[in-house]
Amino acid sequence: MKTIGSIVFLSVLLAFCTELDSASFPSKDHPGFCPDDFMRCLLSYPPDCTYDVECATYEKCCSYMCKMQCKAAIFD
Repeated sequence: MKTIGSIVFLSVLLAFCTELDSASFPSKDHPGFCPDDFMRCLLSYPPDCTYDVECATYEKCCSYMCKMQCKAAIFD
């Protein structure tokens, strides 16, 4: 009987944590697309950003000119 209670408790806890995770953290993606980058790179440079949230709201974190950097988003 203890096992069934433990399973129910863990199931409820898992469901709560999953719901909390999706509700607590805003999306890291800004709307739009990165501009085309036709540069062929032999080396990549240290990134200026990793996620869109590190950029202004109208920018995205894009691979551009051999490094990750904030660029104005393209809307098509």
